Amino acid sequence: MSENKDIQKFIFKICSQILSINSSHILENDDYVYNNIDILLQEEFQRNNVRVMNRYILNDIPNQLYTRQLYIDYDKNTLKNIIPICKNWFKPLVDNLKDVDKRKRSEWIQNYDKNNSVEELKTRLINDDVNDKFIKIIPGFKYLVHIQWEFNDDIDDNNGLIFGSDYGVYLVVETKWLNMNYGKHAQSSRNNARSEVKERAQRFKQFAIAKYKNEAIKVIGATYTNDTENEELQYIDDRDKEIAKIIKTFHINLYVCGIYSGGIATSNQMASGIVKNFEGYIPLELCLIFFKDLIFFFNPYNK
Repeated sequence: MSENKDIQKFIFKICSQILSINSSHILENDDYVYNNIDILLQEEFQRNNVRVMNRYILNDIPNQLYTRQLYIDYDKNTLKNIIPICKNWFKPLVDNLKDVDKRKRSEWIQNYDKNNSVEELKTRLINDDVNDKFIKIIPGFKYLVHIQWEFNDDIDDNNGLIFGSDYGVYLVVETKWLNMNYGKHAQSSRNNARSEVKERAQRFKQFAIAKYKNEAIKVIGATYTNDTENEELQYIDDRDKEIAKIIKTFHINLYVCGIYSGGIATSNQMASGIVKNFEGYIPLELCLIFFKDLIFFFNPYNK
């Protein structure tokens, strides 16, 4: 059991680093010792087209002594391919997320102010996964794990939410209601508010990184406002947006293929490119052909 925990921690560390870089890189491994590490890397990463490997550097020629380095050979598909690995190894923690989500939703129902504009924004996010809409605001981030109430004083003036996912990626969302009236004063007010809410989201993200350092593989951040001149949901940076987009794609594929197949696609089936229906297995590519135009039309990133 202890060894399994160590392996999980090791894989989380690799996944976390890969989610934070965009080029080939030496990876930290905290001198993790595992007799069959090359086999582990092959089974968990390389066979899933994530090229993590050991490099042995000769640093003492007379004595033939080598230093081992973990290295990621990064390519355009690495980020997409690492997400199913994250999901597979994060499974043992999902039950706890479900329990926290249940408690936090109850806390929200009992305490939120229906007449508060900011809390109306929060309600949209909290109800995002439980509604029947095909298009969601934060698809894939379905576990509410933290509510930052407006009257809390432990994180400056932050006023947002934190959501978990099946992929071990947590999403911090800072909320703010903007003045969308006409006139120079209103325009200046909302421009300042946009900058303010982004700064607050960045601080909130750092809070979440510290709070969930022993469970989250990666924390990303976004802002959510009533902005009618820009996207209501905006990610802190391009990397966070890219990670969220990949999780969204997995979410849509699972949803669409579940409809087509009359069943539910598991993460392993998604990774291997098949979906099970009542009569047998359907190639994922075939499933997506029928819904390609639908996905493209509804995907806000294509607009």
